Amino acid sequence: MAKQEFLKLAHSYDSKKHSISGWLVSEKLDGMRAFWDGGISRGLPAKEVLWANTTKDSRLKVPPIATGLWSRYGHVIYAPTDWLNQLPSIPLDGELFAGRGQFQKLVSITKRMDQSGDWSKVSYIAFDAPSIDSAFADREINNTNFKKKMVGCVNWVQERGLASPVRSEDGFYTRYKQLRALAPQFAHLQEQLPFKTADAEAKLNEKLSAICDAGGEGLILTSPSSLWLPERLHTMLKFKPFEDAEGTVVGYNFGRETDKGSKLLGLMGSLVLRTRAGTFELSGFTDAERQMNWLHSAGRTETAYEYGCRAPGGKVPDTIHNPKFPRGSTVTFKYRELTDAGLPKEARYWRNRNDDDYTRRIV
Repeated sequence: MAKQEFLKLAHSYDSKKHSISGWLVSEKLDGMRAFWDGGISRGLPAKEVLWANTTKDSRLKVPPIATGLWSRYGHVIYAPTDWLNQLPSIPLDGELFAGRGQFQKLVSITKRMDQSGDWSKVSYIAFDAPSIDSAFADREINNTNFKKKMVGCVNWVQERGLASPVRSEDGFYTRYKQLRALAPQFAHLQEQLPFKTADAEAKLNEKLSAICDAGGEGLILTSPSSLWLPERLHTMLKFKPFEDAEGTVVGYNFGRETDKGSKLLGLMGSLVLRTRAGTFELSGFTDAERQMNWLHSAGRTETAYEYGCRAPGGKVPDTIHNPKFPRGSTVTFKYRELTDAGLPKEARYWRNRNDDDYTRRIV
């Protein structure tokens, strides 16, 4: 059985492995994944919602109240009431989106708990309408960011009156037609590729070029018969000029002088990331992102910068950290391809994955 997730995820498209003739294609949005439960949980304490990720809620000053909108990792998204009222009473799988190239602005709006008026700049774009049986199926989620046993969720939502015309056996094309019929203002635009393989691949590359030229990220391909399953699917594929992946920060290296000068001396030269395939060094940061601090500066006679200047290229001790990328945090990087050992080539930092979820106010 495939590894279970909270939402469905895509594999990467490989023209040598995948035949995509007749598939549906849409723009891959540079937004924030969001699941709408039809509003069935609105107003309830998150701890009473069977799929909520409550692992760290005890550290919050105010226990979270569900809004019906959930992040990829099962956290409450604090959208304003008026904004939520526009959403339909059926489950939707989609993304919050503020426009191409506006991901950081989107994060700054959505991570706030004060439900600011800036939400008028945020759209909810649905690319699927899962059935109740599929979206709330019993399963055990066990990944780094979300560990949960979902049991009895289908009965729980049905007892509260949630209904959906979509069946678990309906393929994507059928679900998409239902989505267009029931919530046309939220449905993401899908286009069907030609049924001849050569024509489909030509059209795909044409669309990718057009999207990227316009500042987009890439494309999503979905088989018309694809079921909505909470796992990474080979019937849903992402296609981008660069691949991206995530790694966990386990350390840092100081910068050193190079033939281009000494601007990195005393700063973070690279992050040390751990992935499933192993550890590697990641660069591609701004000067502001490279600043290092002592974890505890009391009694120190030199700054972390001065220490780093004395240890060019060396491993950063555990007593020094980067506040923007603390050890144990997750970052996303881009790369062109993998080595035979499974490590990324030409990897560059993309963004702080922890910003994709929501900053918590802790005691």
